Amino acid sequence: MEKAADVARTYFELAGSDELSSIMGEDVTWTIPESSPLGGVHRGREAVLDMLDRAFALYDASTMKIDLPLVLGDDRWACVRFVVEAKTAKGLQWDGDYVALFEVHDGKIQAVREYFDTERNNAVVHA
Repeated sequence: MEKAADVARTYFELAGSDELSSIMGEDVTWTIPESSPLGGVHRGREAVLDMLDRAFALYDASTMKIDLPLVLGDDRWACVRFVVEAKTAKGLQWDGDYVALFEVHDGKIQAVREYFDTERNNAVVHA
């Protein structure tokens, strides 16, 4: 059985690629803080992938760097602190600090709950 931390790391390796769906459960949920324009619970693989596509479109992907300073987990859960450095699609610099809790079953992501500074994100990324 794949450890949840390994699946979470794989998510970050595949983020933005067509292969991302391969590690998502069919009934996956992804929860974003309500105060974000992308906020709420996104249910099902297609809805989650659509939300992620909209999220990645907010950035200039060629400038994006993601660092994982902390990844903790067991067989079912992983907690990841990740830092994103990128230019936004509008050319502003974004340096964001995030935490995400991944729930994994049979090597597939079943749920993600993401936490970040929505006020700052709204002011810079969604400006």
